[in-house]
Amino acid sequence: MRGTGTLIPPDSPGKFAFVVFGDNRPAKGDPQPETIKEIFIEIKELHPAFAMSLGDVIEGKPKQIAQLRADLEANRDKAHIFITMHYPIHAKDQGPPDSTWDDRLYPESRKALIEMFKDYDNIAYVLAAHEHLYYNPQSPEDVANVPGWKTGNPIVYLVSGGAGAPLNDGKWGFHNYLVFTVDGANVSAKLVKLESTGSSS
Repeated sequence: MRGTGTLIPPDSPGKFAFVVFGDNRPAKGDPQPETIKEIFIEIKELHPAFAMSLGDVIEGKPKQIAQLRADLEANRDKAHIFITMHYPIHAKDQGPPDSTWDDRLYPESRKALIEMFKDYDNIAYVLAAHEHLYYNPQSPEDVANVPGWKTGNPIVYLVSGGAGAPLNDGKWGFHNYLVFTVDGANVSAKLVKLESTGSSS
């Protein structure tokens, strides 16, 4: 069976970088977009410890939520935890009256996860996609910066769904990926914007 090969730990487990990207699906019937190819080229040049796609990692079913709780419990001693999912807990489009549709995770699952996350002070980021844009719910109008995190800070929620899928409208809709750098108790993050051709800016 093919799949993820053996992951090699970083030279310094307390200091490393990784890349996050999401939603690279093409428009119906089209080939994979050039954007995702460019992201893969740039990832190779960056030499991160690993890269993650924000695909359908969790649908929010009760069994999955229980598995997540067990995983969080087993990792209480870790300095920081990054949670990835496809549907965001906090989305740009959250239904009426501000938008006609709601792109968030299902209400029951959303509520259960928000309550669960309160029990863990080492959750640094909750990363999602689904919306084809970049969105920072902590600072909704900021489309240039990504908040950092350090021990004791609240959870940072982000949406990064700009890896090549047809983009949402507005200033949030641009091709992008995120680069995180872990340095001890601190995490910094960089938003990389790509032109429609796939080249970074």
